[in-house]
Amino acid sequence: MSPSAQAADTPKPARRRRRAILLALIPLALLLAGMLLMLRPSTLADIALKQLGAATGLEIQAASARYGLGATPYISLDDVSARATGSAKPLFQARRVYLAVPWKTLRRRGQVLDIERIELDAPSLDLAALQSWQQSRPASAAETRLPTLLRGLGIREGRVQGEGWRVENLQADIPHFAPDAPLQAALQGRSLTGSTRLDFDLNLALSKAAISTGLGVSGQLEVADATWRLPARIRLRAHLHQQDGHLILERARLSTALQYLPEDGAPLALAFGAYGRLHWASGTITAEPLAIAIRGQASIPDFSAYGRLALDENLHLALQGELPHWPSSWPALPAPLHASRSPLPFAIGYQGDADFSAPLDLQLRRDDSHLEARLRIRQMQAWLAQDAHSSPLPPLQGKVSTPRLIVEGAVLEGVEIGIEDPSLSP
Repeated sequence: MSPSAQAADTPKPARRRRRAILLALIPLALLLAGMLLMLRPSTLADIALKQLGAATGLEIQAASARYGLGATPYISLDDVSARATGSAKPLFQARRVYLAVPWKTLRRRGQVLDIERIELDAPSLDLAALQSWQQSRPASAAETRLPTLLRGLGIREGRVQGEGWRVENLQADIPHFAPDAPLQAALQGRSLTGSTRLDFDLNLALSKAAISTGLGVSGQLEVADATWRLPARIRLRAHLHQQDGHLILERARLSTALQYLPEDGAPLALAFGAYGRLHWASGTITAEPLAIAIRGQASIPDFSAYGRLALDENLHLALQGELPHWPSSWPALPAPLHASRSPLPFAIGYQGDADFSAPLDLQLRRDDSHLEARLRIRQMQAWLAQDAHSSPLPPLQGKVSTPRLIVEGAVLEGVEIGIEDPSLSP
């Protein structure tokens, strides 16, 4: 029988069934193709970033994306940037953003804010752009919900740009984060303000992950400029809170052992303790009120004082205190001052580089004798360190007044001595 005859003998219902199956497979194939297209990493990332951008008012982009749907779904985005709508300047950039989210978070569609882990490689945050975006956002009465990071947050090679300061090479490891739960973190990096740098390697602990909390910090710091270094081991305890957008440390207790290492002078070691209120805003640290105690070596005497300190591009210092006794490493006082056992009240004023290279104003009193002077600490230390002073007068500008002075047996009454140094004139 010929093929044409066989086709003619095929029942019409069978041909109709094949046609119906074929017509049903076409939309299924189109659906599968659409699903495969949706599951492409770049497509999935575009959808997620557009939804996130619509919710935040940001334009968020990523150059490429990868994801996995195993035991813990994750997405990894490369070359991420976020900017306020219409702005040419990004407020956030990162070489890589990694986000792993448990299935239960996906199934419950945000009712549970559990995130497995977040990793940021080379993130860069512009605080001015961030604050501008925050101010442009409409006020919301809804309480901000923070997620739980089950395996924490990791930051590598981070950067924060502030007004007149920046943090570079920031490394951070937070093993676990949950709102209002205790938090621990390891932080490393470098802060730069003008010509001064601050390297830090610190362990941080919060009594709870909130803006009002108990704070503990310990670790290594090194402050340095072109001609000096100041390495230190520190321990800090305080209560942290926010006021008018600024960070405040109340009841701050700081203890540190440090060394001052000048490029062209002898090193100095001392122990330093402080208690007070610290205020941090726009790269400036202010401590007021401030109480300090210093236990020094060599020409640095032990003393206690109180007052105010501010650190921005310069150091601003105003202290009052007293020396319990005249240091034995300093030149002996003339009679009858040397016989007095009275403490020596003093006042210090300083404005200049943090290495104390600028002139310092000093007022010092013992009984009815009084000194008002301006001096440079390095020059004074060099003069004190000499076995036989090349000059009998210290390198300072000022005046001394005393009611009575005995010099080589001669008794002088109502003594006033003035010392001039043009290099120390205001």
